Amino acid sequence: MTIPLPQSFNLGDWLQFCSTLSTPLIILCALLHLAFFAWLRFWCQDDLKKLRQALEDFTLPLRHRSVLDRADSLPAQIDAFVLDIHEVLSNPALQTERADLLRRIKILDEKRRYLDSLRFDTAWNAARSMIEAYPLSGILGTILAIGSALHSESLTTAATATGSATTPAAASIPANSDSTALNTPPAPAPPTAAASVSLVMDRFGDSIWSSFAGLLAAIILMFISSLSEVRFGRLSECRTSVRQVVATARRELLLSTMPAATSPEPLA
Repeated sequence: MTIPLPQSFNLGDWLQFCSTLSTPLIILCALLHLAFFAWLRFWCQDDLKKLRQALEDFTLPLRHRSVLDRADSLPAQIDAFVLDIHEVLSNPALQTERADLLRRIKILDEKRRYLDSLRFDTAWNAARSMIEAYPLSGILGTILAIGSALHSESLTTAATATGSATTPAAASIPANSDSTALNTPPAPAPPTAAASVSLVMDRFGDSIWSSFAGLLAAIILMFISSLSEVRFGRLSECRTSVRQVVATARRELLLSTMPAATSPEPLA
């Protein structure tokens, strides 16, 4: 389906063009929005894999590490590794494991790029918030169609007034005028009010499809967003727990080594 570009600068033609273009434009944006949600899911999965791999490398020297199945969900594996770290930190008797964690904490310090959640959270918030724009876009398409019809009706009214103003001139033809003037065909009748109303109704009926496309796109995208919201929320929770466990491990392990490093020498 081709939408011809208006060849004139008539406002009504451009309003009709924008109204006709609104429905396919809403559908195209909705498809791109779905692709954006799919990309966000891949992004979330990749970040969860990085979190799990970093914690697995960090807890590698622990003797009592949780045995996990690769089929388990990534958030569950991350939670298990975090619990293993907390178990070592809460037990001062595990001096060997605590020393190993202190040496390997540089692994998490070197791989902190995935802990930056600003870009992902911004993209997720934009994907959620822009769903509300589809019903508004459908209403905008309807308004453009109605405005185009009303503009055409105003032009029709002006043409009707011009035609009625020139009609009395035909009655002023003298009786003894030549036959050529008498045989002149009458001017075409101006469009009636019924035709104007029909034009408005036709364009209003066409504009309903833009509102329907906007509402349908919003419903589908809200459903997709609700399915992804739990997984995206779990990524934020995992990032928060990893930040907390890294801060706790750094503080606890460094404090445990300070007395030995700063203890005064015995007096002779």
